Order: sequence, then C-alpha cells, then structure tokens
Amino acid sequence: MVTKDVYAADQRAVEQRIGTLEDDLDELREQREREAADARTNRRLALSALLAPIVVALLVAVLLAKLDL
Repeated sequence: MVTKDVYAADQRAVEQRIGTLEDDLDELREQREREAADARTNRRLALSALLAPIVVALLVAVLLAKLDL
C-alpha cells in the first residue's frame, strides 16, 4: 500500500510522460506530413523538367512545319 500523496505524485509523473510522448508523436506526424508534401513537390518539379523540353520541341517542330508551307 502507498499513501495518497505518493500515488498522486506517481499519477502526475505518468500523465507528464504520456503528455511528452503525445507531443513527440504529434511532432513526428507533422514532420512526416511535411516530408510527404516535399516529396510530392519534388515529383512535380521533376515531371515538369522532363515535359517542358518535349513540349517546346514539339512547338518548334509545328512552327517550323508551318513555315515550310
């Protein structure tokens, strides 16, 4: 058996540890969401970097074909 004071102190310590773990978990979730958003942005930039020259080349080819007529 423990006294009420010891039990209450132990409960406060447990609640504090749980609160710290919840804060850490929230921080990790936010970090993961930011990393996922960064990955999506990087994929979009890579796709744009690949498609832009192709579109420009096709546009130049069409314009040159019109000039030959």
